[in-house]
Amino acid sequence: MGLWYRELGRGGGSAVVDDTPWVPRGHSRETTYQTDLSDRAEIEQAALTLLEQVLDDVAEDGRPVIGLGLKVRYAPFTTKTFTKRIAETADRGVVLEKAKELIARIAPDRAVRLLGMRAEMALPQDARDGRTPTRGAW
Repeated sequence: MGLWYRELGRGGGSAVVDDTPWVPRGHSRETTYQTDLSDRAEIEQAALTLLEQVLDDVAEDGRPVIGLGLKVRYAPFTTKTFTKRIAETADRGVVLEKAKELIARIAPDRAVRLLGMRAEMALPQDARDGRTPTRGAW
């Protein structure tokens, strides 16, 4: 196997290298808190603040949102991830309402140590032209 990898490293093999620019599939932010968040309103506000930052990143790309993700690490290091597909939209209000549905799934009686929000974007119109397919891209 080592010889094969060496040959590949030198440009050997039958595959064509895909040199098209990388296109992000989504944007995310997460924060680990020095002190655990236990107040429900504080947790919701922290998650929405992260989402606002993510939506600012998405707006720079100018593409609509098609999915959301919420990562929650509870105080004893148990991590849960909640995801939701949404109808393609660039409306921040719609995305915020859908995110609140995810935030409502956070266990109300547990302290939170880390929060993360993710927004998955629709692929650009020309995403498939001349590109190597990637897992889940199309």
